[in-house]
Amino acid sequence: MTELIKFVYQELSAVGTTYLEKALQGQSFPYITMTFPNSQELDPREDFILEVNVWDYSTDTTTLEGLTTQIEDRLHYKKHISTSDKIVTYIYRVNRLMIPDPDVNIRRRMIRFTCKTYFIQ
Repeated sequence: MTELIKFVYQELSAVGTTYLEKALQGQSFPYITMTFPNSQELDPREDFILEVNVWDYSTDTTTLEGLTTQIEDRLHYKKHISTSDKIVTYIYRVNRLMIPDPDVNIRRRMIRFTCKTYFIQ
């Protein structure tokens, strides 16, 4: 799992400033956060849910939508092989959501992916 987290982090960092779980306090916008909130074991694989959030502080969503599309392009249908973790993972986009924020100037897009992970024997 560690190698999968590193792989996703590298892919997202190529798009913009990325944090695992939470951004640093006072981080400048836009930025990206990633979490793996749950998984489901389905013999012979385990499916991890990957949630990627893109945050921006602007009423214009052009940058936000562009970053979100770049993330989809980098991860959707991606295959990752980790020899150290002995896993093969296929990543598929599940959905793309507009998440409202109490602050009217903050815009957020969430993309959910399924990471179908097979363990190499």
